[in-house]
Amino acid sequence: MIETKIPMVPHARMGGVDGLRMSRAAFAVMIKFSDLLDDFSTIVDAVSMSAAVQEDPGNLTQLIATIKENQHY
Repeated sequence: MIETKIPMVPHARMGGVDGLRMSRAAFAVMIKFSDLLDDFSTIVDAVSMSAAVQEDPGNLTQLIATIKENQHY
């Protein structure tokens, strides 16, 4: 294992759709058990309203600025 540098944990090599699903599930658990669901909902609402107002909703720099302006960030 050390010579080939292959991770010993099988799910460490998980990627693609399954990796995205697993990371979303882990994020949801962290938000839920940290009692940050209300703060997260506030940030999601602010970003969705900002994206609806912008001419180019694909502009990530404006969305990132909107998130950083939020007090729950």
